[in-house]
Amino acid sequence: MEREMAFHLDMATQRNIDRGMAPEAAKRQARLAFGSSDAVREGARDAYRARVVENILNDIRFALRGLRRSPSFALTAILTVALGISASAAIFSVADAVLFRPLPIPHASTDAENR
Repeated sequence: MEREMAFHLDMATQRNIDRGMAPEAAKRQARLAFGSSDAVREGARDAYRARVVENILNDIRFALRGLRRSPSFALTAILTVALGISASAAIFSVADAVLFRPLPIPHASTDAENR
């Protein structure tokens, strides 16, 4: 980003020099015409973010059109996703019960200390 902004400033400075301006005045005029470098950076970031969201929405539309054209594939894809989600939920439930929760033994900490 920095190199590209410097390139544009150099090109604008050179155009001003070609028009007959002194080098310092040409550079100053180019910076004034270019504007704030922070504002340019923010504008580029905003444009990139907007493009990312737009690309994601286009991908979703394309996927939905493809699923609409092929109902058997759509059904297979939906069932596969549902099976994957339910298997993940079942495995997490077992892991939660076995690994993350203490066993239902009354006074478990005092029994271990008495041994």
